Amino acid sequence: MFDATSAMAAGTAIFPQAPVVLEGLAAAGPQAEIERKAETLAALAARDTQRFARHLVRVLGDEGIRQDRAIVMAVLPDGSIGVVGAHPDKIRVERLFVEDELLSHTFHTVVRQNDMVASAEICRRYLQESYGASGNHGRMAVWRRYRALCDQMESLAGRLTLVSGRLMSGALDFTATALAQ
Repeated sequence: MFDATSAMAAGTAIFPQAPVVLEGLAAAGPQAEIERKAETLAALAARDTQRFARHLVRVLGDEGIRQDRAIVMAVLPDGSIGVVGAHPDKIRVERLFVEDELLSHTFHTVVRQNDMVASAEICRRYLQESYGASGNHGRMAVWRRYRALCDQMESLAGRLTLVSGRLMSGALDFTATALAQ
């Protein structure tokens, strides 16, 4: 299965430009279709994230904005994009997003894609474990675990961190770490 988090971290993966069509999909059943769609969505999100990271690095560099430390950006309740925490160029970064509609739109698109991949993976894993659980007690234990994971993931949704030229999703990073345990 395609691992978007690892591909984004490595920055070396080759992403498909179009969805891959599997031979004999009907015989494979709906699970194969769900896996194929999840892989395609993850690949597209990873590709778009890498492209946006390169563009953002270029834009910030052109503006003379320091990139020697992490820049954590988040969608704020009013829909604007803000820098979370202290950064010497916080005001300048935020102003860029206000002044450049396309930059702001692309940020929103990329952050939503990553959040969607994180949510889809949590749901996929929840269903797997839920179907494998025995009895109501087992299913309730799975539900409680995944409800807590959803709440934690949701608190990190809408955030992207630019560090060393790489753009990372708070929700996606959390989900990969939490589900690896």
